[in-house]
Amino acid sequence: LPKLFSLFDRSPEVDEAVHKSLADHFRTTDTAASEEENELINEVLEYEEQDWKRIRGTVQEPVEYFQVLAKGKGMLGSIGKSKTNKIKTKSPVAPTSELPLGKVVRTIASNASDSPVGKAARTVTGTKSSVGADGEVEGAWGKAITNVDVSADRCLAYFWHHMAYESNAEFEKSNGRLMKMQVDVPGSHSTFMVTYMCFQEPTGDLVLVCEALPDSTKVDYGANLKVVRAETTGVYRFKPTNDDTQCEVTLIQHGDAGGFVPERVVVAKIPQALSGVGVMRELFQRDDAIDCAKRGELAGIIKSNNEIYTDTEDAVVDRVRDQLGEIPDSSFEKIESPDHLVHMEGFHKGGKNGIPRASTVLDEDICTCAAWTYQLMGRHFVKAFYADGGTERAVTTHNDHSFTGQLVMDFNIPTFSPREFVTRSVWRWESETVLLVVTESCLAEQYPVRPGIVRASVLTLEKFERLDPVGEVPQTRIAWMQQPDMGGLIPSQAVRGAAVGQMMYVSKMRKRFDKSPAIDAASSLRLVTMIEGHDGDYSARELEILEDGKKMLEVFEQQKSKELKMASHSTQAKMSFKDGQSHAYGWSTAIVRASPAQVLAYVWDVNKRASVYEDDLEKTLDEDGEHNKLLYIKKKKGETRVEARVRARMEKQKGLKELGQKHEWFEVLLTKVVANKLRPAGDSKAKLCNMSAKEARVIGGALASCIAANLTAPAAVDEWILRYPAMGELEREYVWFRPMMDTVAQRHLESVGWGLKMRLYTGAGLSTMDLLTDLYMIYTAATISFDFDVSPQRRRDEPDFYGYIPDAASSRTLIFGCMIINGALLLLARSVSMALLAMVGGQWVLVYLASDMGLYFMYKLLRRDLWHWIALEGAASVVESVLERLIVKVLVDFTGVIQFRGAGEMGASYFTFNMIMSLAASFVATRVYYASLEEDEEGVMDEPGTRG
Repeated sequence: LPKLFSLFDRSPEVDEAVHKSLADHFRTTDTAASEEENELINEVLEYEEQDWKRIRGTVQEPVEYFQVLAKGKGMLGSIGKSKTNKIKTKSPVAPTSELPLGKVVRTIASNASDSPVGKAARTVTGTKSSVGADGEVEGAWGKAITNVDVSADRCLAYFWHHMAYESNAEFEKSNGRLMKMQVDVPGSHSTFMVTYMCFQEPTGDLVLVCEALPDSTKVDYGANLKVVRAETTGVYRFKPTNDDTQCEVTLIQHGDAGGFVPERVVVAKIPQALSGVGVMRELFQRDDAIDCAKRGELAGIIKSNNEIYTDTEDAVVDRVRDQLGEIPDSSFEKIESPDHLVHMEGFHKGGKNGIPRASTVLDEDICTCAAWTYQLMGRHFVKAFYADGGTERAVTTHNDHSFTGQLVMDFNIPTFSPREFVTRSVWRWESETVLLVVTESCLAEQYPVRPGIVRASVLTLEKFERLDPVGEVPQTRIAWMQQPDMGGLIPSQAVRGAAVGQMMYVSKMRKRFDKSPAIDAASSLRLVTMIEGHDGDYSARELEILEDGKKMLEVFEQQKSKELKMASHSTQAKMSFKDGQSHAYGWSTAIVRASPAQVLAYVWDVNKRASVYEDDLEKTLDEDGEHNKLLYIKKKKGETRVEARVRARMEKQKGLKELGQKHEWFEVLLTKVVANKLRPAGDSKAKLCNMSAKEARVIGGALASCIAANLTAPAAVDEWILRYPAMGELEREYVWFRPMMDTVAQRHLESVGWGLKMRLYTGAGLSTMDLLTDLYMIYTAATISFDFDVSPQRRRDEPDFYGYIPDAASSRTLIFGCMIINGALLLLARSVSMALLAMVGGQWVLVYLASDMGLYFMYKLLRRDLWHWIALEGAASVVESVLERLIVKVLVDFTGVIQFRGAGEMGASYFTFNMIMSLAASFVATRVYYASLEEDEEGVMDEPGTRG
């Protein structure tokens, strides 16, 4: 039944008819409002004229947030900011169906040229809070403004129909202007009676007022549940603009949440509650149609060529043309292009950052191409600009052929300031077939230099040349060159590395005007006509070549051949070998729904665009008449061993084969995964529905870095899947995907040089080095104490402190060994104690260290012995004393340096106490560790289903 419904569904046509009928009704109905209706209207509309203060928002964000902090008397009391920052209401807020709650709607900013109101495709949102008589905030008000690409009556008709029909609510109508609906609150048992009423003001604006009041019916929740009721009130204003083809939609809504709700929580939910205007904006958006209309208007101006240029404008064109256009072709070095139909080059001999150049052929008239690139404030450019990190964009138009533009880009790189470009752009005909569009950095009073933003510069030359049309498709060659200077201290290699991304602008233009199917169809039609009427003579050599070709078919009749399994069931194929030869012969057959002349024309047209592949390095064609041609093709390097293994595996495994047939990019992804090349992982937010081979390369290559950053293969795969949304969708669709990736990651972890073996060897090496350094440190500590004690001079000067080491050589050796053993055991006791406490919880280690060190400093303070004996004054004395006491304490804790038992350092009594505490701490830590294990075991035994 669902399939039948979707097959015969005519909802769009039905809705269109209903919307048209409602729009006519709203435009012609003029019924006076009742006294009750007027009271509701006046109460709501008085809030439209408040001052809205922005509380959050940036230029690139389409939704900006405001808060009203004005004084005045409204229907809920005076308006202001509560000292308690709590929203206290008599009844709570409830989500109602007139405003769909969901993600924040993102629309696109535009300039005044797109709309008379200057806010086309832009949504402005605000909030305000009202304060009751007791001084606490009562509810919150939000405001949203956007422009919708449809008439005001059609916009209102959509909203009215959506509420009445799509919400599937029961409603009543009065005079066609009043609607009452019973709405159930999602996730609760509450019901609300929502009233909608629309009317037309004398100015022509259509206004829709809505009010939701809680139903007085008592609801049995089946439990002792305390529920707070909510209410909401709002007004939509639909203002016609731009010859009634657009309208400005304003929404002001009040939400009364009830209870004590933090103000920041209500403010954070305002964008969701006001998302209805954004939904309408996206539903009726006509970005392509509006851009196309303005592009056609500008193309007509360019075609007329009636512009008068000032000396300044001519100078701008001449400077850029002479600086960039006069560079000889031999100075450029070829760059590998991601788009095989776009030729890319780089000139790194002039300028700080070099000059990239890209060229291709566009399937469009020269005037339309120039208008597309000159249309800086077109909606498609604005979308791309903000998607790429743009923050500010403005244009000052001087005339039809010149403007000054300002762009600010934030690359979201730490310590990297935003870059601002202020440029002058001019287009000018150089001849009947050549048109130039140039861009040069300039100074403009309306765009002053600002602190915190680095002023960058750029020179851009776009040369459009009219070519002969292919059939009825016009052709234009574009050559794009640019010399950027990002300002500041940026390595030129980084700027040159981004040159390919900049040149992809030409690729976007090519794809925008691509008419390859029409061009190939015209070429194929020409060849079909030639083939069907061909009566040329064949030379003896040509006849010999034809006979040799026919003999190749005899191989499959004389020799045994092997059937090949093809992806398409309508194609049969087999392979055979000649005796004594190592090369194979392939044969395939299929039924094609076309005439023989059409099939031959498709094969014969080797220069068609469908026959241009990414791995073509060079292609040369030498034709000798209509039926003889010599074709030379130079390809890139063939597939690697990994690519061959992946392709063979996908042909054998049914699941992989089906997945590869459904998603062509999956083989590329799996190849990168199996290759396991360790390099920085890229970012990709692509969904499964819009994945490409490029995205697959990025995602597949990122698994290696995840394996290197995790201890286990499942953890690496989990991080990889969570990082890329498309992989999460693939895991949910195919249950075997994650187990397969876990196995692949485990194999990589065990086999690669930087995997498990490297970690094992590195860990063993570090442990050995740590042991050696510990022994050396202990030996050094014992040597210091030993050398100081056996010094004759020190024994003579301080006989009460030195002399604990006997004079006999054997006794001295024994004492020195005991000192080393004492230091080693002390280090072991301290380390094991901290390790056991860390296994219980990191907070135990912090408590242990803080307590031990705090006790030591308290001892020094009580004995008035904190100040060190080094003679310093002021703050330097305080810092030196604290650091010296801290260092001595740590050294004695882990090495037991006997020399620091002196009264000027730690002191003999605390030195002895510290040794005892170090040994006792190991027993306490062991007891704490085993106690935590017992608690864990008891917790497991107490879980349901673990006993009996």
